[in-house]
Amino acid sequence: MQIEVFQNNRAVRPTTVWKSLSDMYNYLEETQQIANICKKLAETGDKSLKQNLPAMMPMGNIGDKTRKKENCTPTGLVMIDIDGKDALDINAVKMYFEHIKPEVQRMHVILIHVTPSGKGLRLLVHCHIDGMEETIKRCTETLGLAAYGEVDPACKDLSRLSYLVPADYIIYCQGLFDDVPPQSIEAMKKFQYSGTI
Repeated sequence: MQIEVFQNNRAVRPTTVWKSLSDMYNYLEETQQIANICKKLAETGDKSLKQNLPAMMPMGNIGDKTRKKENCTPTGLVMIDIDGKDALDINAVKMYFEHIKPEVQRMHVILIHVTPSGKGLRLLVHCHIDGMEETIKRCTETLGLAAYGEVDPACKDLSRLSYLVPADYIIYCQGLFDDVPPQSIEAMKKFQYSGTI
């Protein structure tokens, strides 16, 4: 598994490709810009600051093509974005997910992090065999995600970017660069996401 990373949300081609956890953490720790922008965003609430953050495209790969939905090959990962209204206590969130770790693993979650605003959560999950929509619904219910905010239905596009966050925003990361099960990729191809939860 590899993840394409873009300089910002206006970039149409990836600037780097992560192939391992060490690639990801080295990038996040060496790029002080990410921490600075997230801190300012949390302080001011100015959402336009996100446009300057690098971003990854976890649900699709484009290779040498431009970033458009029709150019994406599914990775088998589903992104669940929870939009919250209030700042999250990262330590409390870590404790909650550590407490329900068996359910997190049973749902095939591979990454959980606080969003750049400090108010929401983003999860990456292997697509379940019944498709993206059911994966999102099942994870939201099983993991109690509604307590953290509303599910963003805009995460249906394979070319959707996920803004990068500082390493200390990461709540859970396990198996991110392992091979995705072929059935997850096939489920994404077979069941198109309608955008409703």
